[in-house]
Amino acid sequence: MKITEFKHYLDQYYFDKSVSYRIRIFSIILLTIGILLFWDPLHITIKLSLSLVFIGIFILFLIPTKSYQIDMEIRIVILLTTWLLFIFIITNDLNFDIFFFLLVLGMLTCKELSQVFLTPFLKKRLSLLCLIFFSLCMVLVAEKVISYFSI
Repeated sequence: MKITEFKHYLDQYYFDKSVSYRIRIFSIILLTIGILLFWDPLHITIKLSLSLVFIGIFILFLIPTKSYQIDMEIRIVILLTTWLLFIFIITNDLNFDIFFFLLVLGMLTCKELSQVFLTPFLKKRLSLLCLIFFSLCMVLVAEKVISYFSI
């Protein structure tokens, strides 16, 4: 099998545009369901809706539309989703802040431990995603400090 035939085979079967569209549609559906569940005032549904939104963001942001190194991107998304579901279960009765801090901690740990294996595209995307979530984490910390000292 020649290289051009192999590339054509990969383009046709492995990187089919309908697959990337299905991934995008799935992530948009998760985001939509997460946003719709957000208006229910129960604590568990708010955490569930944020979990769905985070998983949708992971899928939409980290998986490229066409790449020959898609295996690592999918592993990172599966790892982050598993971590998110794990902390969703263990922080069931706890505050949202602890849930969010553990999510950011897991993202930073995943990024640092897999830094050697990441492509430049995924390094940039994961760094940007960690920076955004870390900024939101700092906003929550600032809010807690302000409320603690009653400023």
